[in-house]
Amino acid sequence: MLKIAHRGASGHALENTKEAFEKAIYLDTEIVEFDVRETKDKKIVVFHDDRLERTTNSKGKIKNLTLRQLKKITQKNGDFILTLTEALKILKNKCGCKIDIKERGIEEKVNKAVKRNAMEKQTIVTTEYFSVARKIKKINPRLKVSLGFKENFPTEKMVSLARRAGVDIISPHFSSVNKKLIEEAHKNGLLVDVWGANSEKEINQLKSIGVDAITTDYPERI
Repeated sequence: MLKIAHRGASGHALENTKEAFEKAIYLDTEIVEFDVRETKDKKIVVFHDDRLERTTNSKGKIKNLTLRQLKKITQKNGDFILTLTEALKILKNKCGCKIDIKERGIEEKVNKAVKRNAMEKQTIVTTEYFSVARKIKKINPRLKVSLGFKENFPTEKMVSLARRAGVDIISPHFSSVNKKLIEEAHKNGLLVDVWGANSEKEINQLKSIGVDAITTDYPERI
């Protein structure tokens, strides 16, 4: 079973930062998950929210600022915002990566960055957007692609949507996962990567029913 650090080891360090990534590597995480968005000048940066306020000491929307402007902003742990390329270089030869695409239209740029850094075999691309998942898989069939689902998403729809998108993995919230879903996914050639579980009780329950991966803020608990 794969151990995946959610936005880096975000239970120990500020999410999506170099500090969180390095902590995840220290904890022997197999894969580091992180989010990407596009700047005003069409560069790809590592950031979850569309706005800066929650995790930085600044204000505004990512899409309204250039990379140069964003690089002057300090995050709340003192780190600077990473570009996608910087994140890949931190992780290369140390662990794999799971790139969560948070907006449409950046699929080709993400694919090119992964190829440029020779990390196709170590990368999963994930998204909650059906159209993005399908496009990534068409652009580069060699990439592992995951379709994510929010809390309490109807279990009967997950496998059918994943098959239509042509992806390899479904990523449901742990509240939606049961043995029947896992069996149906496996029957259809899909892996199950569960997110949102952080307590040892939640994680042990998921392990007991045979999930393939867990994306968690506390990877050392797996």
